[in-house]
Amino acid sequence: MDGAPDLVAALAALRSVEPRFWSSSADELIADARLVEDLGRLVDRLRIDVAAELERRSRPALGAEGLAFVSGARDGVELVQHVARISHREAGRRVGLGTAVAPRTGLRGETLPGRLPAVADALAAGGGQPSSRTTPDARNRCCAPCLLSP
Repeated sequence: MDGAPDLVAALAALRSVEPRFWSSSADELIADARLVEDLGRLVDRLRIDVAAELERRSRPALGAEGLAFVSGARDGVELVQHVARISHREAGRRVGLGTAVAPRTGLRGETLPGRLPAVADALAAGGGQPSSRTTPDARNRCCAPCLLSP
């Protein structure tokens, strides 16, 4: 498989995992659920980052040298859609978010933070963690502290 060696190795390692959720204790199952969500957040961040870079390399100013043009796509969003095999809407969402959090280049060539630095920080931290863990109570009328929080 082509790609960055560390991503290829990570994918191979994940494919070798054989979940045993049905035989886990309650504590193990809750811990595994948290780990799976952490993995998902990391993958989401990578999806957003790669979509933004595909868009950057496909910008109209590059003309016939743009990655989208070379790949037969109309623009970066369509390229993300085809590469990731996702809907146009989801591709646009990823490109929009990735572009908003990606570092920018200033007029003098200096690196500037993205337009949404707080979101960028949350994504870098693994998707962001709520400041207080809450969950709706049994009647779904208010929030009560989650009893499952560590």
